[in-house]
Amino acid sequence: MRSTVIGFAVGLAVAVVVAGVFSPSTSVMAQRTDTDPTAGAGHPVLFSSTVDAQRQLLTVFDPETLTLCVYHVENDSGEISLKSARNLTWDMQMVEFNGKSPLPQEIRSMLQRPK
Repeated sequence: MRSTVIGFAVGLAVAVVVAGVFSPSTSVMAQRTDTDPTAGAGHPVLFSSTVDAQRQLLTVFDPETLTLCVYHVENDSGEISLKSARNLTWDMQMVEFNGKSPLPQEIRSMLQRPK
């Protein structure tokens, strides 16, 4: 589950950067040019997307601390405001949340029953 959340966070970070949060024009796209998947490992990952005509959403994920922060960036003024911050350590320890049957524990019980 931890690798799924990290994978999602990394994918989200790439999407934010590609959306061009650091550019006043939303038509500019960034692309990763290195081929080494470990490049930048341990460094915060950024994701950007457009919320509406006035602001963009910037998501920052730090894989070392498993912390996720969400910011709004005002297009006109460049003002940045923190909207949310969360340490994902305990989230990734959960076996299930908001799940529907069959839950992972139910499947495991069915598979471990003597035949």
